[in-house]
Amino acid sequence: MFSGVPKRRRLVCKGQETSKCWLVDRLLDFRKMRKFSGTNVAGENHDLAGITCDVFAHFTLDSGGTFVPVDIQGIDTEVMNKGLRFANIITLFDVMAHSKLYTMGLGDSGPEGMKMFCRKHKCNRICKKLKLTPTMKLIGDIDIIDDEAPQPDPGSSVDEADELLGSASEDYGENDQVGGDSENNSEEV
Repeated sequence: MFSGVPKRRRLVCKGQETSKCWLVDRLLDFRKMRKFSGTNVAGENHDLAGITCDVFAHFTLDSGGTFVPVDIQGIDTEVMNKGLRFANIITLFDVMAHSKLYTMGLGDSGPEGMKMFCRKHKCNRICKKLKLTPTMKLIGDIDIIDDEAPQPDPGSSVDEADELLGSASEDYGENDQVGGDSENNSEEV
């Protein structure tokens, strides 16, 4: 295995909350944390790791038009193989998003946040190579919302949004729970 890449992940299911599971990774080195964009600031990066994060946000918006990831931050780690630099891995965490229906939790500025991203994003060489639609052309599609779709209040809580959209736990069947019989109630994956 390459050094710098976690070798094991654990699903933890125990205690009073046995119906909930967490995927736990090794502690990241936050001294190497980078902020690639902000909640209201599109990325203005110039290195490969940064412009890749900018493209990730643009590609996500261009692919479905229902949300755009913002406040992208992560840890850029060099991965070594037998002492030679092999690749860079960017581990993103705590990414926020703006969505058409305000379904992405705190910090979701809805269609106005999506439009702000479109106005501030500057397409880079990767956006152009992928032939992504220029973000200024995507602005017109942002206000088109299906009238039958649930539209929670922008200030609503996560619980209210779950009620409107269905809880994520409903997607899992009884047989999908892990760790029920093991001694420490966790399973390596």
